[in-house]
Amino acid sequence: MLIRLRDLSSLSARGADGATHRVVDLLTEREAPRITHVVTRLGGLFERRGCAIRADAFGRPDLEAGEWPVAVEEGQVEAEGGAVAVLCAPDALPDPADVAAADGTGPLALLSGIDGRPVTGADGARAGTVLDLVIDPEGRRVASLVVNTPGGHQRVVPVEAFERVDWDADDIRLSCGAEPVSASPELHEVGGAIEGHWYNRVMAYYGFG
Repeated sequence: MLIRLRDLSSLSARGADGATHRVVDLLTEREAPRITHVVTRLGGLFERRGCAIRADAFGRPDLEAGEWPVAVEEGQVEAEGGAVAVLCAPDALPDPADVAAADGTGPLALLSGIDGRPVTGADGARAGTVLDLVIDPEGRRVASLVVNTPGGHQRVVPVEAFERVDWDADDIRLSCGAEPVSASPELHEVGGAIEGHWYNRVMAYYGFG
C-alpha cells in the first residue's frame, strides 16, 4: 500500500485496548528514507501528550475505517523497553534528537519538515516544491515525494531519483534534470491510496522498473 503523508495524518491510531490517538507525523532516518516512528497525540489518560511510537508496532492502515491499528496499550506507553520511545508534555511533539537518543537510532527528522522546500534538478533548474510525501507504511519507508511543479501540476518523484535531501537546508537535489519532472505522469489516487499500476509506470518512467 502507498499512501500520502497527509492522508496518513488524518487517521486515528487504534491501540490494542481500543483507545484511539491522533496520528500527527512520522519520523525518518536522515540518511535513508526509513520510517522509524509514528508521532501521535495520545488521548485518554495522557491528556493529548505527544508521543513517538516505534513504526514496527503498527499494522496495515484501514482507510475506510480511518484507523491505523497499533499493538500498544496506554499502560505500555511509559514502560521501559516498550514500543514507545518518547512521551512529552501536553501540546508538544517529541524532539527527533530526543527520540534518537532514547531509542539508540541515528539522526532522525520529522517528515512534515520537508513540506514546501524547493526541489532542484541536476541541471540547476527549479523542478518545483515539495507538496507531500508518499509513504509505504508496511515497508516503513518513504517511497517518493509529491512535487508541485512551476506549472501547478502534482508530480510524483521516486526517492531513487533524488541525489541529496538536506534536512537542515533548502537543498533537495535530483539526479535528473528538472524537465523530466514536469513531463512525468500526473498524480493518480484511488480512495486515498496511490494506484499501484500507475505507480509502476512512474517508476518505469524514471528508469527504476
